[in-house]
Amino acid sequence: MCETSILGSERRRTRQSSFLKTMPIVKEWKASYYQNSYSKWLHGTLEIYPAFVRFIEQYSRDSRGKSIDFRIYFDEFTEIKREKTTIFYAAITIRIKAEKYWFSSFPSCTEVYNVIEHFWRERLIDRLVKIFVEDNYRHSDSGF
Repeated sequence: MCETSILGSERRRTRQSSFLKTMPIVKEWKASYYQNSYSKWLHGTLEIYPAFVRFIEQYSRDSRGKSIDFRIYFDEFTEIKREKTTIFYAAITIRIKAEKYWFSSFPSCTEVYNVIEHFWRERLIDRLVKIFVEDNYRHSDSGF
C-alpha cells in the first residue's frame, strides 16, 4: 500500500523520518503526478530510493495546506509501464493492485523507467531467492 506523509502515530513518523535520513536517494527528477481526485497534474520531484519511489509535490494543493508526499514500495508493484497520456505526453505508470499512478514531464522518460524497473526487478529477484532458500531449508529439515 502507498504511504502518505499523514501517518497515524507519532512513533511511526519518527521511525520513518530517521529511516529516510539514512537511506540514500539513488536519483531524483522534476516530475508531474496525475492526482485523480483533483483531475490535475501536480508538479514536484520524483525520488528513487533502493526500496521505494517517492513523490513530493512542489506546491501545496491541499485545503489543509499540506503538500502531497507519498511512497510506493517496490515490493508492492504489480506492473510498471511506459504509456502515453490522453494529450500524448510520455508517461510512466506504476500499478499496485487496482490503483494506477501516472508520472510524466521527465527530461528522459526512458532513463527514469530504466532506473525504476532495475530496482523493481532486483526486489523480485531477492524475493524469489528468499523463497527458494526457505523452500530448500524446509526440505532439508524434513529429511528429503
